[in-house]
Amino acid sequence: MKTNSGHSGRLSKSITVQTDATGAESLRLTVSFNTVTPIVALPAFRIQLNTVEGTSASQRVLLHRADGKPIEARLKKSSLEQGLRVDLAPADGTEEPIGRISPQLGDLWLVATMEKPAASSHDGVITLATNDPRSPVLELPLMVRVRPIIQVRPSPVRLWPAEGGPGGASVLVRVSHSGRLAFEITAVEVADPKLIAAKLESTGSQQIHSLRVALVDGVAVEDDRLRTTVRITTSDPSKPVIEIPVEVLQRHQATRRPVQAVQPSQPVRPGSEPDGQPMEGG
Repeated sequence: MKTNSGHSGRLSKSITVQTDATGAESLRLTVSFNTVTPIVALPAFRIQLNTVEGTSASQRVLLHRADGKPIEARLKKSSLEQGLRVDLAPADGTEEPIGRISPQLGDLWLVATMEKPAASSHDGVITLATNDPRSPVLELPLMVRVRPIIQVRPSPVRLWPAEGGPGGASVLVRVSHSGRLAFEITAVEVADPKLIAAKLESTGSQQIHSLRVALVDGVAVEDDRLRTTVRITTSDPSKPVIEIPVEVLQRHQATRRPVQAVQPSQPVRPGSEPDGQPMEGG
């Protein structure tokens, strides 16, 4: 087994083994052990930034060696190279306790900051080199969620003729402000009026607007997929123009994954995985 950075406490895993021994055709083996985290990160062993585009976000995590010795660290790399700043600063020992640990001289603060980011989503890691021989490389999970200031759902809009499946010739689109501010939609324009039409079903200044996007009556879709857009103009100066992608399909396309056939179980030969292939490693 290989544990991840930040794992601590009691872990348990089990293995089921099939044999040809009478009365012991199936055995369940359990492995339990305690893990110790050489470097503690508080309040959580991760960096998670959640904000709205154009609004700065920052989070700091305290790094503390479990053996009580001073920690030294430097940034090796970040999976998010653009827009994220990572700083390391020493604790002064006067900060408020975080959970069961009080910051002390020799600890470090890791501070991750995004200044006025664009809408994006990212899952990755921040990698540090440390002076702890038990954890010379420390990887902190990094999760970034930057929502658009004005969100459009669904996006893209998918349409298909009525004969291609129910419910696809017309879609109601929700346009909402992430900051819960009222705004107006002042204009709606479709890129291909012979293919789709768009009608605003809300009026005035609101936090949420409804926009009906539909196929033009009698339109024939000969290609497997056509792409076009609906452009809306808003009164919000931070997002005056929004383009909504639209896909026109010949027929409805199911999004569920196909069910895989279940293979009958086979006895496991010593030194093999359940599929009969030799196991790697020792």
